[in-house]
Amino acid sequence: MSLTTLYNIKVNVIRVTKTADALGGWTEVNNVLHVNLPCRFNHKRGTEKIFFAKNSYFRDIKMYCAVVDIDRKDRVVYGSATYEVVDISNVGEMSRYMALDLKLIA
Repeated sequence: MSLTTLYNIKVNVIRVTKTADALGGWTEVNNVLHVNLPCRFNHKRGTEKIFFAKNSYFRDIKMYCAVVDIDRKDRVVYGSATYEVVDISNVGEMSRYMALDLKLIA
């Protein structure tokens, strides 16, 4: 069985670039790299925090997908959640699939 048969969700991948504005500050520009990229999420661990006066549950994720152009600090959007890519590995250096560590940022 191929791993691609286990891809059960689709995500969008965004690369954020910062450019200087006329006043000397920074402006963030979102560039969409991949739309509806098939992948699989595996939740690694969870933490419970009080967030906006209610208990919230946050989970870090391991994402598996095809080998595509994704770098650290890119963002993965799934539904209303946005994750930042923390680490990337090309498993076994065989260019079959990528394993990405994600952390929830929004």
